[in-house]
Amino acid sequence: MGAALRAGPPGGRRRLAALISRYGEAIEADLTFRGIDFGTLWRERRWRLLLNLIDHLPTATHFMEAVAMDEELARAREATAAARAGRRRTHRISEWTPEVAVGADIHDLLVLLLAATTGKDGPRLPFYPRPQTAAGQLEAARRQAMHEQTVRRLLPHA
Repeated sequence: MGAALRAGPPGGRRRLAALISRYGEAIEADLTFRGIDFGTLWRERRWRLLLNLIDHLPTATHFMEAVAMDEELARAREATAAARAGRRRTHRISEWTPEVAVGADIHDLLVLLLAATTGKDGPRLPFYPRPQTAAGQLEAARRQAMHEQTVRRLLPHA
C-alpha cells in the first residue's frame, strides 16, 4: 500500500484509485472547500488533474490528516525508516510560509539561548531545517568535497 501512495509522475491511475479508495471522503472535502467539483473531474476522467490537485494540497488539510492517522501506512513507513535514518527532514519550498520561517527563526534562537545558558555539557539541539534548492545542494556538495580534500591533505594516513 505504501508504494501506491508514494508521489510519482502525474497520470498514475493506479495511485489515484488507491488514494480515492482510501481517502476519498477527505480528498473530496478538501477540493470542495477550494471550490473544485471532485465529482465533475471524476466523471470527466480528468485523472491527471485530480492527481496533481491531490499532490499539491497543503499540509493543513483533511487529506493530510487522514494520511497522518493511517495506521497501516504508518507501519509501512516504519518498515522503511531504517533506510532513511541518516537523512535530515527539510521543508518543501511551497510549504515554507512566512509563519514557518518566523517559527524556524524563533526555534533557532531558543537553541542558541539554551546552548549559551546550559553550557557545553548539555545535548545540542539541531537548528530547524530549511528548504533545500538545487543550487544549495550543489554548494553543499562542493563544500563537502573541499572538506574531504583538506582532510586528505592534512591527514594522509587517515
